[in-house]
Amino acid sequence: MAVMCSKNAVTGKYITQQNGATSRTYTTSETQGNGFELKLNTSDPYLMNYEMVDANNVGIHCAASQGYHPVGWYVGSEANKWVFKVATVRSKQAKSSTRCI
Repeated sequence: MAVMCSKNAVTGKYITQQNGATSRTYTTSETQGNGFELKLNTSDPYLMNYEMVDANNVGIHCAASQGYHPVGWYVGSEANKWVFKVATVRSKQAKSSTRCI
């Protein structure tokens, strides 16, 4: 099991856990929490989709029905799939970098 702490490279804030509540919006904080379980979603064998699991079989979900705001929803749903990409952030934009994977 891999645990991931998601930190915004521009704002320097972390996504905070909300303990597995459904339809509750995730927020950010200056403080690093315990992170999320990073789970490979194997529903499509050709893509490297991951789910960020919070608690109680609930993970970060980003659906149109929630205005594309990240909320908690049951693991395995389509909008719980995330693909991670490398991004280049200019040094002026970035806060101090901390790696937490």
